[in-house]
This record gives sequence, structure tokens and C-alpha cells, in this order.
Amino acid sequence: PAALPDVPPTAEADAAFAKLVQHQPHDPATRYAHGLFLESSDRDALALDSLGAAPQATWSADMRALQQRIQRRVTLASAQQLQAQGRVTEATALLEAGLARGEGGPDDLMLLADWAAARGEPGKARGYYQRVLAVQPGRPEARLGVIESALAEGNLAKARHMLTVQVPQLADDDSNAQRRLAAVWAALGEHDQAARLLDRIASQQPRPDPLLRRDAARLVA
Repeated sequence: PAALPDVPPTAEADAAFAKLVQHQPHDPATRYAHGLFLESSDRDALALDSLGAAPQATWSADMRALQQRIQRRVTLASAQQLQAQGRVTEATALLEAGLARGEGGPDDLMLLADWAAARGEPGKARGYYQRVLAVQPGRPEARLGVIESALAEGNLAKARHMLTVQVPQLADDDSNAQRRLAAVWAALGEHDQAARLLDRIASQQPRPDPLLRRDAARLVA
């Protein structure tokens, strides 16, 4: 007999769920299972549509958590696309609206802070970093961001004071953040401290990092 054609597992599951939701279109448990399946196959918009077919009054806590997780991802993707197109104001407003609805969290604030810093608005960046520190006081990248913001505003004394109180305890494998910290030390005239930090990071790299070499060369230029 002729071999049956291979049917992808996703196609089989799609067919099975199509029958299930046809018979139980408003059942929350069915829609939750369907939403999880669609999320697992990177179909967030369809997952939200399926969840929305069940009356919200019948939703479980798990359904609400799934909806929030997917909606946050959709919002973030849209905001990043807008930012990449240079539509920064719209991107920022989209993330801020999500935060106001209770979506997202510190990671979104960090993204907003980094965007503000990149476009030369250290005051706005500092505000976002401080909002992160309000909920995650020990987050070293946010503390580093506040120090960088102080430097960008010409407040060297504040930056130096923050380093005196506590140097951000950045992860050893986060070479980008470590390079930024070295740049802070260099901006404060602490070239030896910056050079030692860059040397330590370079010694931990599995292969030479051209950015580290560039920053080290600048210190001795």
C-alpha cells in the first residue's frame, strides 16, 4: 500500500482544536488550552483572539496571566518596531500605556530608559532608571544608568558619590555593561581603575572582543 503523507504535528493539533472550539466555542478551559497551543507555535494574535471568545467573567487566573503575558509581548514587539522606524514618541507612549494597564514591568522601564539615554535625554532616562530601582533596589544596570545620566548632565560629583557608596555589581559575563562602567571611571579621571576593569573583562572573554580593545586603546591614547 502507498505510504500516507506526513502530516506536521502542528497541523494535526490545529485540526483537532478546530473541531473542539467549534463544539465548545465559549468554554474557558477549551479556549485556555487553545491559547496555550497557539502561543507555543508563535501565533500570539490568534491566541488573544481565541481567549477573547470566552466571556471574561468566566476566565480563570491562569487565563488572565496568559493573556497578560501574550499582550505584553505583542505590545513590546510593536513598540520596538516603531522605535526602529524612528517613531520614538509613539513607541514610548505604547510602552507607557502598557505599564499603566499593569502589563510589563522593570524590563520595559529599562528599555524606555535606554532609549531616552540613546537620544540624549539623560533626565528622562534617569527617571525611568529610578522607577526601576523603586521596585528592584538592587538592580545594578539601573544603578549604572543613573550614574551615566548624572555624567551626561555634567554632575560628576553625584556620579562619583554614587560610586563611592556602591559600585554596581554587574555580572562578569555582561561585557557591555562592564565596558560602560569602565567608561564611567574614565570620565571621572580614574583611568587606572578603568584599565584594570577592561583588562579583567578581556581576560574572561573566550575570544578577543574588538570593542574591549577599542576602549582600552582609548585609555592610553
